[in-house]
Amino acid sequence: MKKVLIRVVFLVLGLFTVIDGVCQKRLRMFERNRFHKDKLNVISLYPVGVLNILDPSLQIGYDRKVRENVVIQISGGIILPHSIFGFVGLLPNKDYYRFSGYKIMGETKYILAETISGRHNLFCSVEAFYKNERNEVNGSASPGPSELTYTDYFTVHKEVVGVGLKFGMQFMFGRMIMEFNSGVGLRHNNITQTNRDNPEDRLNETPNHIHRKGKYYRLYLPLHYKIGYRF
Repeated sequence: MKKVLIRVVFLVLGLFTVIDGVCQKRLRMFERNRFHKDKLNVISLYPVGVLNILDPSLQIGYDRKVRENVVIQISGGIILPHSIFGFVGLLPNKDYYRFSGYKIMGETKYILAETISGRHNLFCSVEAFYKNERNEVNGSASPGPSELTYTDYFTVHKEVVGVGLKFGMQFMFGRMIMEFNSGVGLRHNNITQTNRDNPEDRLNETPNHIHRKGKYYRLYLPLHYKIGYRF
């Protein structure tokens, strides 16, 4: 009888220990979740933009959670003369391949799923952007497919408007946040060229694809990474 009583006492103490541990864990999780939910604003940077060879930029953004599952974001930035590779001298002819201009973007995010702790979430979003850009470039040109090629230095003016549908994930580390997203969309290019030696000659390979003059639509494949501070 005494042994049975001792076993019952130990069993009750064990149950109280487990229950207390679960409650403490849920309390800590609730406190963490409340911390994440109370931080409605985010200031962010897009560090990968300085690596982009054909569209280098320094861009910042601001997010505001307006509802439990809805976030509004605006961002903008300047287009840099070169990517970081050009600044350190890893690209040829960097004096004749210079960029300038600006870009702005608006985005609405909808949180699809979120962990209990509030540290991770999955979202979808719709973005719209506008870019105004000027390029000083050099390209390989020729009068025709079988004609001799030559190097042409000229100026390209671009106005680009686009929309995209994206999916992404956010990771919270205290006040810091990391976000990855990607998707698909459509953009409209309005491109003109000036200072061409022979405006009717064809640009070859990459210059023709990137700087082709005219008004036309193209597929848009957004891919973004950003880091931010929540407050």
